[in-house]
Amino acid sequence: MTPVWNEKLQQWGYFYYEDAIQGEWWGIDRSQIMNNYEIETKMGQQIEKTFTYHAPKDDQPERYVAIRDKAKELAYLIVKNTPPSREQSLAITNLESAIYCANAAIARNE
Repeated sequence: MTPVWNEKLQQWGYFYYEDAIQGEWWGIDRSQIMNNYEIETKMGQQIEKTFTYHAPKDDQPERYVAIRDKAKELAYLIVKNTPPSREQSLAITNLESAIYCANAAIARNE
């Protein structure tokens, strides 16, 4: 195997081997590494549901706005009543996650 310099990996100073690009990875077929488990039907359905675009329908857009508006109120309440800190940032980040999950619940399950 011949070491090859890769521009993208240059910043970390890594080399890769030409054979790795051609499907061999230090004597191991990459297809064996990438396919260790079968996807169960339920998990396949969950992946499809999660990573598929769900166009808003009926009153969903209005509910998304209502959820975001209440979350925005809470975000201002948190920022006005807590000192700037890691914990404050986490509170805002987790509020963002809560909005995402609430909207995803509507989009994916109706």
